Amino acid sequence: KERAAVGTFQAMSQLELMMFDLLARRKGMPLHRMLGAKRDYCDVYKGGGSVLRSDEELVEELVAIKEAGFRATKFKISIAEPERDIRRMEKVRRALGPDFRIAVDSNQAWDAETCMEFIRGAHEYGIEWYEEPVQAYEMEEIERLSSMMKEEGLEVPIAMGESAKHFNDYVSYVKAGVKVLQPLPFMYTLAETLR
Repeated sequence: KERAAVGTFQAMSQLELMMFDLLARRKGMPLHRMLGAKRDYCDVYKGGGSVLRSDEELVEELVAIKEAGFRATKFKISIAEPERDIRRMEKVRRALGPDFRIAVDSNQAWDAETCMEFIRGAHEYGIEWYEEPVQAYEMEEIERLSSMMKEEGLEVPIAMGESAKHFNDYVSYVKAGVKVLQPLPFMYTLAETLR
């Protein structure tokens, strides 16, 4: 049953994308412009940094990303206590320099308090964004983390959205304090508007 629902969901999102593309073509403009984009480019980053790598392997991998011409990266955290990841963030920052953008992703592994332990220790090293710090649908926990950061003056943009499937999920994220939305191509809005 669940597999069939996912297939239906993906088919609906693809149908919607095709419809938007047809509308954009009729208007004689690229889809991203029709949807409100103000520019014709986007920043990209190269992800890497498995939690299974040693500190040295992590630094080596991320330096190679910088040497390949990227200006930003993201690495995984949260396999152990926050102290390990704070140490790794410091080493990565030293190796990549002050202008290279570094984001982290904890794959929804921690609660707000544990995330704050990491932020307190790693904030000085410049965190571009913190992806999926807590469970994707625990809006109260996302809001709690956002409030804790504000209270302590250690705000790091929270990134969420890879698990969301509906437009309303993103509205909830924004209300909870998420600053970086990460929709996947399987999100659809038609079903939301037809209810």
